[in-house]
Amino acid sequence: MQKVTTITNDTWFQDAKVEAPNFKTPQLTTMTMESTYKGDMEGVSVGCYVMAAYNTPVAEGKQPEDWTFAGVATFEGTVLGKKGTFAVQCIGKVLDGWSEAENTIVEGTGTGELAGLSGRGGFKFKIPTDGCPKDMPVEWEIEFK
Repeated sequence: MQKVTTITNDTWFQDAKVEAPNFKTPQLTTMTMESTYKGDMEGVSVGCYVMAAYNTPVAEGKQPEDWTFAGVATFEGTVLGKKGTFAVQCIGKVLDGWSEAENTIVEGTGTGELAGLSGRGGFKFKIPTDGCPKDMPVEWEIEFK
């Protein structure tokens, strides 16, 4: 079943930056994000991500524009009124001003009324000139077993 949820990125912390002395790129960064979900999914999540910047002359002091990222987030709240928690794996990229990702509910992580939940979701949007948008619509294909 297709559902749409808006994710609001409440906080975004760049935790650490790893620079290899012999490389100008890629630059590795870890990040933590706290988000609020509204819509068919209502709740909160916290996620940890690793990001790699590329195609950017970091040595010239420019901010990286192209990234690839992967991470895991935990969600607590409701899905279509059913309450519980689950984990989500996220893999995505930022390229030429566009951000896109695919999210997968990690099988077996659902608790409470969300036990047995499975699904995938994703987003694609043009990044505004002032950075990551605060609100991102995410389409989910979810199933209860």
